[in-house]
Amino acid sequence: MRSFFVLADDGEIAVYRTKWSAFLFIGLMTLGLLGFGIGFIALSSKAPAFAWFGGIFFLAGLWFLFLLPRAMSSVANKPGVLNWSATKDGIRICGAGMRLSTKGIEEGDFYPWSEVNKVVLASKWHTIDSGEKNYTWNKVLLFLKPERYTSDSLIERSRHQRANAPDGSIVVAASFPKGEAQSIKVELQQVCPSNVNVIATDKIQFDWRTRVVL
Repeated sequence: MRSFFVLADDGEIAVYRTKWSAFLFIGLMTLGLLGFGIGFIALSSKAPAFAWFGGIFFLAGLWFLFLLPRAMSSVANKPGVLNWSATKDGIRICGAGMRLSTKGIEEGDFYPWSEVNKVVLASKWHTIDSGEKNYTWNKVLLFLKPERYTSDSLIERSRHQRANAPDGSIVVAASFPKGEAQSIKVELQQVCPSNVNVIATDKIQFDWRTRVVL
């Protein structure tokens, strides 16, 4: 069963996470936070400092538990949980984190096409850093014009899920369904301007040793 699906209509392409996978993700995160909290509190008799860590994790878990019904309500009349979407005006990236608030699931950050250099649909994303190799599959990578975002603080980058690429680019990532890179590329080319390159590739590599994106 797929976790993501595509809807394209009326000048918009959108990739949604299915509701069951989204709430499973939130539920597991909630249980994990509560479990870590209880575990650290249980160990506090041996090391009192653990009580502070346990309390933080436990309160975070309770907060997620409080937000879960609001998150479910905010997407009740929608086809799924938006991961990213694109129109002739720009592209909205919600990414993997699904930011929760008291209003439900937030709809991410909007980037006009004037701030975008290229969009890469990569079936495999390979990162090499100091001998370590990491792989991620089926990712859409939005390469932003770096001059607009180089002054961002670490907190802003973390919240908006913007990261540096080895070549100095600023990148935002989201997901797409397996095997649909080419069809999504065609849909994207219909809404984005001609100066924004849209690439579908089997593999993209971030090599931090040589500072190269291949």
